[in-house]
Amino acid sequence: MAQLLERCPLCHAALDSQRQGSAFSKCLSCDVMVRTPFPSDEELAELYRNSWRDPIENARETGGTNPSLARIYSVKLARALALRDFTGLKVLDFGAGRGAMLATLSELGADVYGIDPFGAAALERRAFQAYRALSDLPRNLRFDGIVMIDVIEHLSAPGVVLKQLREILKDHGWIFIATPNVAGLAARLSGSHYREALKPGHLILFGPAGLEKLLEQSGFCSCRRLMWLVPYRRNPIRRLVHFGLQSTGMDGEARFIGFKREQAPQLDGPRRTRMRILP
Repeated sequence: MAQLLERCPLCHAALDSQRQGSAFSKCLSCDVMVRTPFPSDEELAELYRNSWRDPIENARETGGTNPSLARIYSVKLARALALRDFTGLKVLDFGAGRGAMLATLSELGADVYGIDPFGAAALERRAFQAYRALSDLPRNLRFDGIVMIDVIEHLSAPGVVLKQLREILKDHGWIFIATPNVAGLAARLSGSHYREALKPGHLILFGPAGLEKLLEQSGFCSCRRLMWLVPYRRNPIRRLVHFGLQSTGMDGEARFIGFKREQAPQLDGPRRTRMRILP
């Protein structure tokens, strides 16, 4: 049964009262918005089971990253790590959805693994190494990197999960997270009609400060926001406006990278890229 929350599940500070018509309350301490009533695990499981009966139609719950965006993200992530591809690296996609990032990272040379509680079987049918839960991974498996794209906002205990993910990283390992930006212009202007707040699977929405704080509390170091220019829009005027928002950090997505250790070494140096970024 859904639970009315009075305190933030991350920092336990008081939540402000819900704004009229909004499903979210703001934490007064850590720059996040929390869904309240907070759905139970059983209600969430039912939501995702229903979504995976038609994963394309329900992409907002089964993975909204399309192949074109996955290509852009993968190449930009490699550049952020001073790499040109991921050859020789083990990379975990936590919340792999329908597998767009798995496919792209694999094309860029990574040895990829996916975790998805409801999509694992579909990923296995595509010959990916996929598991339903972290506990199902081979015991001694360790990763060079982990990606979480539009996943952390679906987690009821994101801090617990981040600590578990840090444990399965190699000492030089990194984590990349992308999530809707509740401090962006669209969120501020939309109020209770903010589209990310209308998605029933979204439980905790982060601003950049809140996400960085959560990463640091979970043990990650050298955390920084990646201010990428991502060409979501085909219309040149709308694309220019979007680039302006991205360059000022007011766009709709916050992207962060963090490292397991404070002095994360450069990973193997640059290599020749085998993939072209799509326009």
